Amino acid sequence: MTTAQTIDYLSRQLEDVLDHEEVSGRYKTLGAQLLSQLRKPIQISFVGLPGSGKTGLINMMLNGFSVPSFEGPDVVELVYGPEAATCFVRNGETVQRELGIVETAPDGEGPYHVRLELPDEGLLVQSFAEIRLPKDGSRQQALLEYAVGSSTILIWCSELFEEAEQAIWSDLPEHIKDHGFLALTMADRQMMKGRLTDRIAELEEFVSDEFFGLYPIATLQAITARSEPGPQNGDMWKHSGGEALFDAITRQVSLGRGEDVDRVKLLLEQLDVEPENVSAPAPDKVVASAAPKPMGKLQPDAALTKRDALQKSLIRLTKGAEDMLQDVSGLEGDDCNDVLENCLETVRDMSDMLSEAAGSDPSLTELLEEAQEGENMLLLFQLEKDEGAAADAVTLMLQLKKEITAHAQA
Repeated sequence: MTTAQTIDYLSRQLEDVLDHEEVSGRYKTLGAQLLSQLRKPIQISFVGLPGSGKTGLINMMLNGFSVPSFEGPDVVELVYGPEAATCFVRNGETVQRELGIVETAPDGEGPYHVRLELPDEGLLVQSFAEIRLPKDGSRQQALLEYAVGSSTILIWCSELFEEAEQAIWSDLPEHIKDHGFLALTMADRQMMKGRLTDRIAELEEFVSDEFFGLYPIATLQAITARSEPGPQNGDMWKHSGGEALFDAITRQVSLGRGEDVDRVKLLLEQLDVEPENVSAPAPDKVVASAAPKPMGKLQPDAALTKRDALQKSLIRLTKGAEDMLQDVSGLEGDDCNDVLENCLETVRDMSDMLSEAAGSDPSLTELLEEAQEGENMLLLFQLEKDEGAAADAVTLMLQLKKEITAHAQA
């Protein structure tokens, strides 16, 4: 199955399951959340100050469609539609929709967005947005907040990425930086000036702390190479930098969709439904995780005994729960994500240790199954990303601690 077909199949299956009266409470809420997330394409936003090359990069990603340089809109979104159409949106409502690509905005005051509907099936899985930041002012802040709230992957576009832009990026939330790329557009211009290598070196420390990666792009060459396939243009596609950025974004989309598919399959298994013949879309190769950094792991010994496994699991759970219980109330945003990630990492460590010891002591099998069940629940809690989910995650850890204590005393 293609990624789009897999998502469509699982969406329909999950929707059917949620219609059953037997499914209620938290599972119904989680399922509805996951269904909404699964049906929503991953949004990739290209953000930057005026003249930073955002439109060109989107055209490079589309390959076959060309986004005009609209005058006026703050945001230009590209989504799937069965036929090409242009929608003009004010205050979240469509005020005009016309077939084809229309550049003239309707009369009216105030900022507006343009949404282009294109018959490109790739947009079923991912959508694009060009977010046009003014150089300063309250409108810039409002658009940054929109970008953070609507985007999964954020690409900051800039020719030089100087201090003013660095300050803007530094203030963004950590969770969006974890999926953020810096695209140095017009790299050919800087190369001709003999400045590109030095500029990349100057940005190295900042980028390593603040971005998932940096990609210099000669945009016009990349667009030309991708639109005219062939051996010669294949080299141009690679040397332009377009191939590297395109592949990096594609891998992130594939990983994100794969996580969504895995969570749906997990929820269906929790509800005793077997998803048939469905495989998670896999990236071409594994990339480093951009999740918040978990607490240090306790590596299991070469051959853990039952006693050692229980003792080390207790130590791991106790430390993890105590660290997070201190400030679990009043959490929000990235703090909740950190707690959920740390809880999941802690329970996975414990499962690893119990799994190793259970190989020589079957009496640990039941406890291992409980730990694995807890790991599954934590994966589902990550969908909620709020204070309640964080508190439930810590409570689950405390319950596992109680179960391990009982086994240790038996």
